[in-house]
Amino acid sequence: MSNSRIDPNSLQSAASWFVEMQEQTPTTASRIKFEAWLESPANRHAWQKVLEMHSTFEQFSRHQQQHPSLHELLQQPVMSRRAVIKCLALFGVSFMTYLSARTPIARSTWYQMAADHSVPVGQSEHIQLAEHLQLWLNTNTAIDTRQIGAIHEITLLQGELFVEHNGLGQSKALRINTNWQAQEFVIESSFSHLNLYKQDAGCELCIFQGQAILHGAGESKTLQAGQQISWTAGGFSALGTVTDLPGWRDGKLIAKDMSLQAFGIELNRYRQGFIRVAPEVQNLSIDGVFPAFDSDKTLEMLALSLPISVSKVGPWWVNIASA
Repeated sequence: MSNSRIDPNSLQSAASWFVEMQEQTPTTASRIKFEAWLESPANRHAWQKVLEMHSTFEQFSRHQQQHPSLHELLQQPVMSRRAVIKCLALFGVSFMTYLSARTPIARSTWYQMAADHSVPVGQSEHIQLAEHLQLWLNTNTAIDTRQIGAIHEITLLQGELFVEHNGLGQSKALRINTNWQAQEFVIESSFSHLNLYKQDAGCELCIFQGQAILHGAGESKTLQAGQQISWTAGGFSALGTVTDLPGWRDGKLIAKDMSLQAFGIELNRYRQGFIRVAPEVQNLSIDGVFPAFDSDKTLEMLALSLPISVSKVGPWWVNIASA
């Protein structure tokens, strides 16, 4: 889903209107005032985003009611959608900065709403940002983009991003920013095909063509084609090698001698909810190619190829155990 940037004042006004309409019956005068406010394209866009936010929290609330253990599993305090929107109305968009640091679910929801480009869980998107610049966004990914003079700047807010940048010169330079653990990391390149994956445990950068320079944590690293590097709380890894392009661009989830536990964690990126792999089958080995964006089909394939059973409790919980 591609989003134009939301005006913060319009977003705050939209949240105020939402709370007012939810908590009291609108008068004729307030309806006329609201319709006049809605004539602005920026206000309409903000209103739509507030409605989407309401819908997201409404769906999540229903899942919590159906599965009381969900709150414990998330291990995060979840606020009601009305409380979130009301705080947004009262305190403005600065409240979302606080909330996104407090709960991963709210952070992800906010990025999906406010980012220039985003895709939800279980989908991907290809973006032709410029004649010489193509982007692929993997599941649950959000980015902001802007152009500063001749430089295309991309900020990876969450998720995984593949970039084909064929600039070949300073006149078409590329800069990619991402923040991790309150530290800024910047990738600069004049020509490169690369993949950047940001997660809670750390980040990974792979270069498939060209060259890129990574700046962060007081260091600079130059990566050539075929090299990769990761960074975690322990600092930068040694430079490693990479050969295969990520399969998700073609809708493939590729397993090479991967444990079922590791595969379940990877598959969970493409599916809303939780996949639990029982201890007795966690070390089963998997080799194969599976559909990344059809997790139900992938689970069926696993059940046919391994001595396991796959059971589902509602839409959010999948249990993989011994057959």
